[in-house]
Order: sequence, then structure tokens, then C-alpha cells
Amino acid sequence: MANEKSGEKFATLLRKAATGIENLQVQLSLGEAEAADKYEEVKKKFNSFLHNAKAKIGTQSRRAANDLRAEVDELQVQLSLGKADSRDKFEEQKKKISKSMDKLERKIKSAEKASGFEEELLHEIETMRIKLEVIRIHYALGQMEALEEFENKKHDLSEMLAKTKAKVAVKKEEFAKKRQRRYAEIRESYKHLKKAFVKA
Repeated sequence: MANEKSGEKFATLLRKAATGIENLQVQLSLGEAEAADKYEEVKKKFNSFLHNAKAKIGTQSRRAANDLRAEVDELQVQLSLGKADSRDKFEEQKKKISKSMDKLERKIKSAEKASGFEEELLHEIETMRIKLEVIRIHYALGQMEALEEFENKKHDLSEMLAKTKAKVAVKKEEFAKKRQRRYAEIRESYKHLKKAFVKA
């Protein structure tokens, strides 16, 4: 009976995580949210979950519970770091958060469990890892799109520059022809003027 209840709880957790991850992917792909904003939202929700989790942590020994709470506190500190407004800052924070989640996960797995909540905490850690990866992929796609847009603009600029050079060459040639005609006209006028003065 307990295994059946545990199995149902795990299945519910999996469905909840899958729905959350799918919603995140849809929102990011539809452009509803920028990756940085979504990242902050994901951090806040996970931080809130951890805040509530500290009270529910139960182990056989008080020391083990305190160790787990200390690791949760450390993870919360990492989640509370400033806003990651660039991909580099995101990667830096993701690395620190992942390291802290790894430490917490090791502590949970090594602790003697007195409640089933530790399993839920492990599940939420894994869900957070997946969400971080989805956001990282979105950042990478955004960078690829920006690079593609840059290449397109560069190509457009090159075409515009080539057209401008062609126009300048045509204008230069027209100017040279006009200058030669004017010069020929001036020489011709000078010859006529010279003849007029010589006859007079």
C-alpha cells in the first residue's frame, strides 16, 4: 500500500515537472518571455520551494537535518544572486547553482531518510536542472539567431556598398566625360578668342 502511494506520488511529481518544463519551452519559443526574465522566474519559484522545504526536512538525526538545511541555505544563496542579464552571467550562475544542487543531492542521498519529502526535493532538483538546460538552449538559439541576423545585415550592407561603389564609378565616369567636354570647349573658346585678338 505504501509503495503504491509512493508510486502515485512519484507519477504526479513527474507529470507536474513535465508540464512545467513544457510550459517553459512554449513560453520561450513563443517569445512571451525573454530568457533572462524566465530564468529569474524559475529561480524565484525554486527558491520559494526550498524555503518551504527546510521546514519539512526530516531525518533520523538532528545533525543530518541541520546539514541538509545548511546545504539548502547555500543553494538559496546561489539562487538569490543578482539578475543574469547576459548569457555569460547566466552561465556563471548556472554553474554555481548546479554545484550547490550537486552538494545538496549528495547530502540527501547520504542522509538517513525519515520522511518521503527528501525524494520530492531530489525530484525538484532534477526538474530545476532540466529547466536550466532549456533556458541555456534558448540563450544559445538566441545567440545563433543574433549571429544569423548579423550575417544577414552584413550581407545587405555589402550589397548596398557594392551598389554605391558602382554608382560612384558611373558618376565618376560621367564627370570625367563632362570635364573633358568642358575642357575641349574651353580650349576651343580660347582658340577663337586668340584668333579674334590676332585679327584685331
